[in-house]
Amino acid sequence: MIGLARHPGRHPAAVIVTPDETSEHVPTQALTSSGEKHIVTQFDGDQLEDLGLLKIDVLGLSALSEIDRALEMARDLGYDISEEDLESRDDPKVYEEIFATGDTKGVFQFESDGMRQFLEQMEPTEFVHIAAMNALYRPGPMQQIPEFIARMHGKEETIYIDPSIHDAIKEDVSDILDDTYGIMVFQEQVMQVCQEVAGFSLGQADIMRRAIGKKKEKLLMEQKQKFIEGCIDQGYGRELGETIFQKIEEFADYAFNRAHSSSYGALAYKQAYLKCYCREAFQAAIVQSKSDDGDRADQIRELRREGVDVKRPSVNESKAEFAATGEGEVRFGLSTIKYVDKEAQVFLEERETGGPFESFMECLCRCTPNARAVKALIKAGAFDDFDLSRAAMMEAHDKVLTYARKRRSYKQGSRKSMPDAPRVHDVAEFPRQSRFQQEREVASTYTGGPPTDDFRWLARHLSGHEHTYKGTRYRLELATVMKVKEQTTSNGNRMWWVTYQTAGYEIPDSAAMWDSTYEEIGDHLRPDTAVMLVLETDVRGEYAGSYTVENAVPARQIPARFGQVACVETQSPEAARSALERLSELPEGEMEA
Repeated sequence: MIGLARHPGRHPAAVIVTPDETSEHVPTQALTSSGEKHIVTQFDGDQLEDLGLLKIDVLGLSALSEIDRALEMARDLGYDISEEDLESRDDPKVYEEIFATGDTKGVFQFESDGMRQFLEQMEPTEFVHIAAMNALYRPGPMQQIPEFIARMHGKEETIYIDPSIHDAIKEDVSDILDDTYGIMVFQEQVMQVCQEVAGFSLGQADIMRRAIGKKKEKLLMEQKQKFIEGCIDQGYGRELGETIFQKIEEFADYAFNRAHSSSYGALAYKQAYLKCYCREAFQAAIVQSKSDDGDRADQIRELRREGVDVKRPSVNESKAEFAATGEGEVRFGLSTIKYVDKEAQVFLEERETGGPFESFMECLCRCTPNARAVKALIKAGAFDDFDLSRAAMMEAHDKVLTYARKRRSYKQGSRKSMPDAPRVHDVAEFPRQSRFQQEREVASTYTGGPPTDDFRWLARHLSGHEHTYKGTRYRLELATVMKVKEQTTSNGNRMWWVTYQTAGYEIPDSAAMWDSTYEEIGDHLRPDTAVMLVLETDVRGEYAGSYTVENAVPARQIPARFGQVACVETQSPEAARSALERLSELPEGEMEA
C-alpha cells in the first residue's frame, strides 16, 4: 500500500543504546538475516534520535587484525617495534618513504590509485596532512585537493573560505582554518566557525551542521535565520551574514568528521609504520586478511612485483597462516591451501613436539592426515623438501596413508601385528605446466612462482623495452596465459578469448582469435604457459589499448623481430634463446630501438 514500508531492513552497523530493555522505549521485532536472528527496532534512525536514544555505528575493520598480526610477526623476526612507535604519528621516515611516495598499497583508506597519485603531489610531512587528505578524497570535496596542495606548498595564497568574505572574517577564523589553509575540510571546523561568527553555542552549531549535512530543508531555514541574526549581533551585518551562510553551506555540505578522519588516519599511520620498518610482516598480514581467492592471488602477485620472495608452503617451515620468515620473505601457510584447513594444526603440533619431518612417509605416519589434505599439499609443493617428485608422492599417498593408519592402530593396541611398510619409488616429475595448473587449483595462484619466472633472463633483455616501427611504438612484456575461453557466435562460428597476466596487471578476455588462427597457433596459447606480448603503447610508454592474439605469437602484421620472440613456451627455453640471437641478424635500420 502507498505510504507504508515495503519491507523491514537492518542497518549494517548501528547499535541502539538504552538504559534498560529496548522494548521499553521503542517497538522491536525479530528479523532473520543470513540464518541469524536479530532484534531490531521498528523505528528508523531519525526517529530514534528524535526520541533521544543513542545510536552508535560499530564497524569491524580488517586493518585492526592486520596491524596485530603484522606487529606479532615483526617481533618474532626481532624487530623492536612498540605500541608507542605505532601511536607516535611523528616519524619523518614514515611520511617520506611511504606517504609522500604514494607507497600505500594495502594501507587503510590510502590504497586506491587516485589517492596514491594525490599523495605524491602533496608530499605530506605531518599527521594533519594525512587526516585532511582522508577527508578530502571523497565525492565533492575531492575538487578541493589541488587547491589544498597548492596552498600547502605556497604556490597559492591562503584564502579563508571564499575571496568574497576573506577580508571580513580572516581575523576571526584564522586559528580555526590555518592548518587546512583556509579550507573547511572538517565538520568540526564548520561548527567552530558558526560559534565564532554567529555566536552559536556548541549545541546550536551541531544542529546547523546536521541540518546542512542531512539536507533537512525546514531545519536549515530555521538555522539560517538564527545564523544571520547572530552575525548581526557579532557586527557583520545582514548582507555579509547571508553571504557567510551561503559559503558555509557550500563547504559544510561536503565536510567530513574530523574525529573519523583522524581515527582512520591513525590506523593508516600504524600500517604505514609497519610497512616502512618491517615490510615483509606488513605484507604477510595483508595477504592473510584476503579471504577472496582472486584478491589473495592479486596481492601475492603485487608482492612478487615489489620484489618480495613469496615461498611455497612447507610442512617443515610454514605456519598455519601466511607469515614473514625473513627479510623480504613471506611464506604460504598450510591452512591457506584448499582442503587443508584444521589439518594444518596437526602438522604444526607434531612438528613442535617431535621435531622436523625427515621424509614423506614419516610425516604421514606421524600426522595421519586425511587423503584430500595430503593431495592438496602435494600439489601446492608443501612436501617438496623431501627427495621425491610430486608425481611419486601423488602415486604413493594412498598406500602410505593406509600403512600409517594400520601402524597407529597397532601402537594403540587395536591391531595384533605391525604392518609392512610400503615401498615408495620415485618416478618422473609432472610436466611443468601440470604443476602450475595444480598449484592454481589448490592455492588460486602459483605457490612456487609464475611460469614467467623461468624466463627472467628474457625479461631482463626485452621485457618493458620500447621500439618504434613505421611510426608506431611497441613494448615487449613477458606474460602468463591465464585462460583461453571458447565461444560460439550467433552465426555458429567458434572463437576464443585469451586472458594474459603480466607482473603488474591482468589483461582479461581482450584478445580474440577465430578457428583458422586457433588451428595455427592454439598450441602456443595454453593456460599456465609464458609468452612475450607485443603491446602498442602511447607516447608515455603506457599500454595504448587493443591488440590481437597475433601480438603474442609469431605475427603477420608486426615486424619479424617481434615475431621471432613472440612465442615463449616454458618447455622450450632454447628456442627462445635462439630467437633472441636472431634479433641481431635483422638488417640494420629495419627497426629503430
